[in-house]
Amino acid sequence: MKNKGWFWIILVSGLIILGGELFIAGGFEPGQSLKITFGFLTLFFLPGFCLAEVLSGRERIDFIDRLGWSVVLSLGIYSYPGLLAFIFKLRLEWIFWLFFILAVLFWLGAIFSSFSVRAGFFSIRKLSWEKASGVILIFLAGLLAYYVGGFRGPGHDWDLFNYIGEVRKFLVWGGAEVHHYFYLDAPPDPVHSYDLWALLWSVLAFKNRLDPIPLYIHSVFLTVPLCFFSFWSFARRGLGELGGFFAFSFYYFFQLFYGGLQFLTRSSFYPADSMWLLCFPGLLSLGFFYLGKGGKARLIATCFSALGDFSGFSADKNFKGFFRLLGKKVFKIYLLDSGDFSLSAQLVLYFL
Repeated sequence: MKNKGWFWIILVSGLIILGGELFIAGGFEPGQSLKITFGFLTLFFLPGFCLAEVLSGRERIDFIDRLGWSVVLSLGIYSYPGLLAFIFKLRLEWIFWLFFILAVLFWLGAIFSSFSVRAGFFSIRKLSWEKASGVILIFLAGLLAYYVGGFRGPGHDWDLFNYIGEVRKFLVWGGAEVHHYFYLDAPPDPVHSYDLWALLWSVLAFKNRLDPIPLYIHSVFLTVPLCFFSFWSFARRGLGELGGFFAFSFYYFFQLFYGGLQFLTRSSFYPADSMWLLCFPGLLSLGFFYLGKGGKARLIATCFSALGDFSGFSADKNFKGFFRLLGKKVFKIYLLDSGDFSLSAQLVLYFL
C-alpha cells in the first residue's frame, strides 16, 4: 500500500460518520448539534467527497476542490434514486436507508481508490500562506454561523416559512409526495414537487428526530464553510492560486458584512439561493477541471450532463426533448474535440 496514511483517514472518518449516524438513527440522543452534524455529513457531504476521491485517480486534487465539490457530487448521486423515490412515492424510512447504502458504497469505493499514488490531500508542511489563511477564515465563519444560530429567531428571515413548509410537507405526508406544499389544488411541478434538496433535509429531520425550524436555524455552521470552499475552488480554477485567494477573500468579507444573516440562512433550506451559494461555484469548478483534461473526460462530463437533463425531462415525460438535447450534446462534444477553443470558450459552449 503506497498511500497508507490517506487510506486510514478515509477509513476512520467514514466509520465515525456512518457509525455515529447509525447510533442516532437507532435512538441515541447526543444533542441537537451532533444530530445535525452526523446527519448532514452522512447525507450531504460524505457520498460526494468519496466520489471526488474515486474520480480523482492520480490527479492533483487537494482538500479545497474535494470539499467544494462534495455537496454537488452528493446531489448527483441522489438525483436518480431521488427521482425514483418521487415516482414510487417511497416512505422517508426507505429513502433514508437507500441513501445511506449509497453513502456506504461510495465510501468503500473511496477506500479502494485511496491505494493509488497521488499528491497529498493535505500537508501542513506544504500548506501555503494563501491556503492557511483561507482555512482560518472559513473556520472562523463556521464558528460565527454556530454562534449566530444560537440566538437567531425565525423573524430574521423574510421567506422562512415557505421553505420550511416545503420540508415539513414531506414529514407530514411521511414520504416523497409530489403535492404542492402550499397550494392544495395546484398540479405537481418540477420546482416545488420534485424537490430533492427539500427531500434530503426532510429525511435528515425525520431520521434524526429534528423539527425543521431548529434544523433550519442551527445547520448553517456546516453549510456556510462549504459555501466558501465551493467558491474558492471555482475562483482559483480561473485565476490561479493567488488570484483565486484574493477573489475568495473579497467574496468572503462581502458576504459576511453585506449579506449578514441573509447569507447565513440562505445556505440551508432556500432551494434557489443555496444552489448558487453552495452548488453552482463547485459545479463550475468541476466543469473547468474536466474540460481541461481531454476528450475522454469531456465525453464523461457530457454524458453526466445529458443524464442530468434527462432527469428533468422525465419528470414531464418529455422524452422527445431529451433525445433532441442528447443530439445537441454529442454535436457540441464533437466541436470541443475538433476545434481550437480556449478553455473559457469551451466552458461557455459546453453549458449552452
